[in-house]
Amino acid sequence: MKSEEMLGTLSPTTRERALLIAKRLMRGGRRSPAEAIKMASELARRWAWRQVPARRLSETYYN
Repeated sequence: MKSEEMLGTLSPTTRERALLIAKRLMRGGRRSPAEAIKMASELARRWAWRQVPARRLSETYYN
């Protein structure tokens, strides 16, 4: 998946978080832009899931 497509699947807040993470990874000089965006989008997704309260998830799925 291309980096634009990968970022397009994220919500605006998660996308912003992914771009910040990607910039930090590239600043370290260890990652290419494509690798940084791929890794950052995965980290941002995990971050987004941790931000959702468990109670809200259960209300969504069980009501």
